[in-house]
Amino acid sequence: MPKRSLIGIALGGAVVSALGLWLLLRPQPQLAERVKLVIGFRPTVVVDLALIRAVENGEFANADVDVTLRPYGRADLLFAALQSNELQGSAGVPLEPLLGMATKGEYPYRGYIVWYFDGTNPYDGFLVPKDSPINSLADLDGKVVGSHPSRQVKYFVSRMLPKATIQEYNPATPLLAVKSGDQAAVYVLEPALSLAIASGEYRLIDACAISRQIFGGARVPAALSLLSSRWIDEHPTQAAAYVRIARAAHERELRQRDTVATVTLLGRREYGGYSADVASRVVEPSSSTPENLDRERLRQFFQVLREGHLLDGNVDFERLLYIPPPK
Repeated sequence: MPKRSLIGIALGGAVVSALGLWLLLRPQPQLAERVKLVIGFRPTVVVDLALIRAVENGEFANADVDVTLRPYGRADLLFAALQSNELQGSAGVPLEPLLGMATKGEYPYRGYIVWYFDGTNPYDGFLVPKDSPINSLADLDGKVVGSHPSRQVKYFVSRMLPKATIQEYNPATPLLAVKSGDQAAVYVLEPALSLAIASGEYRLIDACAISRQIFGGARVPAALSLLSSRWIDEHPTQAAAYVRIARAAHERELRQRDTVATVTLLGRREYGGYSADVASRVVEPSSSTPENLDRERLRQFFQVLREGHLLDGNVDFERLLYIPPPK
């Protein structure tokens, strides 16, 4: 073989070897880490059914997040799981304890959806037995009325009924005392509201009570869908992707409310196995994203809480809420 050909082959082999070595040693593109995200929820609280459906439909498959939903029977157990990092988020947590931490400068969680009481969505109200002579809140003067034990809710109920005696009930059995006659009426939330009405044993005498009776029909912040601040900081890319998908699923459901899907979800055992009649009545509270918060309304809300000695400091909503950065 000619000497020139041998040299060409040698040079060609050297180039190929060098190219192979370069390909082997060059910095490799980093694949996004797929991380686990465990979200807690309370089956007896109707908050963000869209999130549950999105998880079950596999909508987070391309977000580099493995989302697991975990039910908790009591709010205190859910909070304990959040604090121990067993959970990294929740489909819905009452705003009251979060505000308490915020006034102390503590922001361990950040909300990406805000849930409200409002003047049009019948998520809360007062019930009386069907044969009760009571037909309005005015008829409850001097009567005993049941309330959720939350300090905030109890304060709102007492503010609506200043001449009534407000008595806490066990959230697991909110209708027990009114059924026995120990209470003349009871203030309840969904899904207990729809469950009671569907039974035919109770009448609704006032709906959307907190919003209409105290805030003139305005929206009243009640809960947050949230993520752990630590998890957001440790996984910023996945946190942003998760929130974008969760919010898109939620907004899609608001536009195209699917009664059949809601009935299917609420008819399952983990939700108490509600009948189709009950499930078709149940509504989620009103909601919005943090970008759409009305700051003036928030100031009014905080003023009412301060009047009831339920808020002792200031709240930095930039730290309490989470808005995913633009792509």
